Amino acid sequence: MARSASEWGQLLGTTLDRMTLADQRLRPGTGLSPDCYRVITDTFAFALREARAAGYAEAMESLENQSPKKPLLRALS
Repeated sequence: MARSASEWGQLLGTTLDRMTLADQRLRPGTGLSPDCYRVITDTFAFALREARAAGYAEAMESLENQSPKKPLLRALS
């Protein structure tokens, strides 16, 4: 099951907060370290891949659940 946008936001925020606490050089207002930018980029990339996979799976399931359509053209007999 895919995470919601708010769950991804919470995960990213918590991770960046922990990274900031672990690195004493990073204080509020001093910017982010290159590691923080890497974490942000990797998190967004993973979230997009997960969302695409979930969307694809949902679309395929929807197609499988549709009733078969009648053919538009019928052969003359």
